[in-house]
Amino acid sequence: MFNTFSSSFRAGRRPGIIKDPTVLVNLQVWYNADVSNTTNFNVAPANGADISQWKDRSGTGHNANQSGNASVKPNWYANIQNGYGIVRFNGSSESLSINPIAFMQSLPGFTMMVVAKASSLASASDLTSSDVGGFRIFHNATNWGVSTSGGTGTSTVTGDTTKFHIYSLIFDGTASGNAGRLKFRYDEQDQSLNFGATTVGTATNASATHFYIGVDDTNSAGYWQGDIGSIIVYTRALTSNEIVGVESYLSNFWGI
Repeated sequence: MFNTFSSSFRAGRRPGIIKDPTVLVNLQVWYNADVSNTTNFNVAPANGADISQWKDRSGTGHNANQSGNASVKPNWYANIQNGYGIVRFNGSSESLSINPIAFMQSLPGFTMMVVAKASSLASASDLTSSDVGGFRIFHNATNWGVSTSGGTGTSTVTGDTTKFHIYSLIFDGTASGNAGRLKFRYDEQDQSLNFGATTVGTATNASATHFYIGVDDTNSAGYWQGDIGSIIVYTRALTSNEIVGVESYLSNFWGI
């Protein structure tokens, strides 16, 4: 299923570009921060205003609500990337979450893509995670990595704080071995992963109850410091062409 994509497959020159994430089946979560309206948020925010709910545009109603410190919320800022808005996290106390997440339990595959820009990578931080450590895209203060279904893979990508990137986590529990089951793509390119002593299972955790944005699995540490423009989750492992299509859409939309 997972092919290695050559550098010739860049935005605007690749097959399979889609018009938006909803054209593919099994879309379960789609957060977009492009504009300040009630399609994206429960209340249309002013520039720099607090965000208490990031609304799901997938049609499934999996809205992400303010989590953690109730007195501190992430903020929406206009015209940050390619003319679009973003949701900004302060790196110390802000997070969002979905609860419950039965739709993420016991999955034989899923695909998650995040458009984000770090303000600092000096401390360990999580873009996303579940309360049992799955669905996780993280930076360990040195390198980017991913984790799900009992396996954790660390890449050689150190990352930077100068621009937005596309982070893709693809899990296929029907494949063989760690490298076949768990993939990490950075800016539309496959990355090699070091799994250490961990083993990637064949399905996602059956007891997960929360999906977190901007914090680790404890909802009290590993806070993300930076901006998030979009999060997309499919409850299946997308095909290689579909991955290229969604990443191409995100790259073109966000100007990455």
